[in-house]
Amino acid sequence: SLNQRAAICNNAKSARHLSLFINAIPVGNAYGAATYYSKSKAKSFCQAIQNESVAHGSTKSHPFAASSAWGILNSVNAIGCLTLPGFLSTKSEADKIKSSTWRKNIALGYLNAIQTSFGYKAFKP
Repeated sequence: SLNQRAAICNNAKSARHLSLFINAIPVGNAYGAATYYSKSKAKSFCQAIQNESVAHGSTKSHPFAASSAWGILNSVNAIGCLTLPGFLSTKSEADKIKSSTWRKNIALGYLNAIQTSFGYKAFKP
């Protein structure tokens, strides 16, 4: 449950929280990345996550926004964001999501954002 996930993060005293979802919309041709935050202290971290999603996922950027609708973000003490890097409901997006290369690129983008949010220069392990 969301409460259990939040408790795990809070008990571990995590400094960053990243919720990753793949989206689907039953109508239209949706594509791109969207990222949300609920606490102002998370805004710069989440903006970096959004920028890296777009750059490493070779996709369009949806509006970056604050949202109190995502319960997990309100429940964790850590600086956190929720990111949706693509849409399964659009064939071209679903094909990208199936690609291990695309998933590795997105993961590298998230790693870069996490590293820089701690003040480190982004590096590839």
